[in-house]
Order: sequence, then structure tokens, then C-alpha cells
Amino acid sequence: GLFLHLAPQERAAVLLAEVLDFSLEETAGMLKTTVGAVKSALSRGRARLRAAQEAPPSPFATPREVVDRFVAALNANDLEAIRALCLADVTVDMCGGPTFDGFETGKSTLEHAHVVAPQFGLHENPRWAVADYLGEPIAVGFRTQGGVEGLNEVWRLEMGEGGVARLRLYCFSPDVLVAVAKDLGVPALRRPYRSWPYGEAGPPMRPQD
Repeated sequence: GLFLHLAPQERAAVLLAEVLDFSLEETAGMLKTTVGAVKSALSRGRARLRAAQEAPPSPFATPREVVDRFVAALNANDLEAIRALCLADVTVDMCGGPTFDGFETGKSTLEHAHVVAPQFGLHENPRWAVADYLGEPIAVGFRTQGGVEGLNEVWRLEMGEGGVARLRLYCFSPDVLVAVAKDLGVPALRRPYRSWPYGEAGPPMRPQD
């Protein structure tokens, strides 16, 4: 999706000023920056969006069936099925958190998919579905907080030759979640802008009953 290509400050500026119609002053206040910085971020963001729209289709566009298989494996908690979709040197990028090189290194992000730990933002009843966002199939993850189900994460798959070359996980990108949730007509859960501070391994694992 085009919006997912923007840098975090650009995404936030475009979302607040152009999607949600806040003024430049209000946007600057919410982002704790200056009006000039917001104008610059908007200018860069618009330029990136125009360039992305004009770019020719990638020969490695992700087929819908690959995302379907990824989502089915996530729902079944089947790590081996996900491994089979990926290249051996797949990169797992937690946007707003660490980046891992190789499936073995990055599989901790997948191992936590079914963990319930509300104190770390891992709420109840995790489930995943496939959605079309700006012409790209993406995996969207939902959890239930306080009895309300909302968008908790977005997975974006980038293909290489013969398999998935990069998995991008947007769970520490609340501006992305708000934009995607708005497009899908669902609530977005409140998420932090960065991963848990005490290390890259994540919270203690407690699978959902």
C-alpha cells in the first residue's frame, strides 16, 4: 500500500493534516514539532506518494494466495507453514522495533502471535484476516480489548525470487493502524510507537487458553 511506504513522521503528518483534517498548528502540537517541520513532512510525503503512484508495477508483487496462506498459517499457529513461504534469508522488520535477519532469528515475532499479555498490549482473542489496502493484499490482525475488537497489527509481505523476502510487521506504528482501520471501517487499538523497552525478545510468553 502506498501509505505504508512513508516514513513515520510523513505518515503521521499526512494522516492528521490531510486524512483527519487537523490544522497545521494542531498537527504540530500533536506531533510535538513545529509548523515548519509539519509542512516539510507533508511535502515529502506527497512527493513519495506521487512517485509511488507513478512507479511501474513491481515484478515481485505479492500474490493474494501467498497472503491467504500466510494468514491461514497465522490463525493455525503453524510456524513451519510460514517458514515454507519465506526465503531462507527473509528479513523480519518490526516497524518501530527491531529488524531480524533470517527466519530463525525473527520467528520470535511469530511465536508471540497467540500470546495474551494485556500489560504489553497483547490483548485477547487474536485472529487474522486478509484485506485489500490501496490495491495491495495485506494481513490484518485483530485482538479484543475491554470487550471491543480492534485492529492490532498489519503484516505486509514483500516477495523475492521464489518466496517471501521481507515480512513487515506494523504493530508499533499507531498512525498506520489508524489509517488502515479507518479504510476498513473498524476500530484501531491503542498501540505504542516503539517496542517493549527491556529487550528484543518480547514479553514472557503465555499462550491463550
